[in-house]
Amino acid sequence: MTRLLALFFMIFIAGTNAIAECGEHLSLNTISPLNLEQNPKMASRTIRFEVNVNADGFLNRFHEIPLSKLLPGTKELPGVAAITVIANPPFGGVGSRRIICQKDGNTAIEEVIQVVPGRSFKYQVWDYSTPSAKPIEYGIGEFVAETIAPNKARVSWTYSFKLRPDRLPGKLGFAGRALFKATFLSNEYADFMKAAATAMQKEFKN
Repeated sequence: MTRLLALFFMIFIAGTNAIAECGEHLSLNTISPLNLEQNPKMASRTIRFEVNVNADGFLNRFHEIPLSKLLPGTKELPGVAAITVIANPPFGGVGSRRIICQKDGNTAIEEVIQVVPGRSFKYQVWDYSTPSAKPIEYGIGEFVAETIAPNKARVSWTYSFKLRPDRLPGKLGFAGRALFKATFLSNEYADFMKAAATAMQKEFKN
């Protein structure tokens, strides 16, 4: 029993250190710049769900809840382990930027690009370190909330990926985007978004 507890403690400490070190290699000087295109052709998926709080409550509290609770991940796609705000804190206003540290040790950069009070917020994600994301140039996420009852809102979450035109499947154009949507957005990423929606319904209560 003593050996088992010691092994568990070692594993716990190793995991804690991995999270603490996540993103330490990144800074404002090392992050690649992102130039958003006008009307880019993207592959998108939208999920809709209801939460037991009005639209203002959802939008105002979203960034106050640890992202690790809102994006738990799935067996196929890791969730968020930790975040580090690196520009214009606190995170949530236009121009605020943070490092997203995933449970598998990979990272991405997120920046808020649009906020409509009481209505929506939009953010961009890029610099994915995971090898499986090499075909992706960047992602755009948007949450739109609408109050449908005194203590209830309908939330639409859309996530869109801009594929790199010099890599497969992006170099195939429309066919490549359709393939990406059919094989990834409608499968692994659909499960990821569903798990996140369930987590948000749990967290957003009166």
